[in-house]
Amino acid sequence: MTLLFGPNGFIGGRLAAALPCATTEARIDDPEAVGKILDGHRPSVVINAAGVTGRPNVDWCEEHPAETFRANTIGPMVLAEQCSRRGIHLIHIASGCIFFGNGPHGRPWLEYDPANPCTVYTRSKYAADCALGTYPDVAIVRIRMPIDDRPHARNLVTKLAAFRAVMRSRNSVTFLSSLCQAIGALAHERAAGIFHAVNPGTLTHEHILGRYSALVGEPALEEWTDEATLMGSGALSSPRSSVALGSVRLQDIGVYMAPAADLLDETLSRYALALEGRAT
Repeated sequence: MTLLFGPNGFIGGRLAAALPCATTEARIDDPEAVGKILDGHRPSVVINAAGVTGRPNVDWCEEHPAETFRANTIGPMVLAEQCSRRGIHLIHIASGCIFFGNGPHGRPWLEYDPANPCTVYTRSKYAADCALGTYPDVAIVRIRMPIDDRPHARNLVTKLAAFRAVMRSRNSVTFLSSLCQAIGALAHERAAGIFHAVNPGTLTHEHILGRYSALVGEPALEEWTDEATLMGSGALSSPRSSVALGSVRLQDIGVYMAPAADLLDETLSRYALALEGRAT
């Protein structure tokens, strides 16, 4: 049996809907509460989708470092220890935002490349990766800029469509339809180690909004800008990660995610239908 922590978040909600699992809203930083939940459900696999990214965005984390590290570092460590004591396989949803700039030798960042986090949020996520990586039965699943066919404040499509000023950027992305399949496979295989759950290839914000205009409607976009301008104007208070990730370890266990470019139009078409359904 699989037990999911954090079902009320964006990623957790999609995983809960797609995978056969029980869910719990227990705080992962409370050892006693976690232990009781694990002993009550007796799962063979635990998925952790709990954590904080800040609201309205990750700049919140810069002003709330204690809360950020408690949720994103201490909490996963508590959960990993409790799972380890009971022989439970843990799948931890992590972040590819821990990398900044070009990968070594100009290639994408791979699973075992040392990261270079430079913000409170990214440091809290990488600290958890480093700690959980010492456990033999933990899968650390890094995602990037999640895209879904359902409107949500955390969906990259929803974010970009609402911004009047959008930063030019090229990134790896994670389509949640692909992520759900990958997580299911990792749970079945009880695979351990670090995995980059990103769809092959990269997408630019320009391309995403261009296809949005063609398939969904006109976004709020008024101007293209860059990070330096947004930082200078005060719209951002911390740097953003714009990177390409390479994924080799999923393929090692026979999991292949479809190329990002192949999924975009289909996902946006379903997104448009979801918007129409919400309107009615």
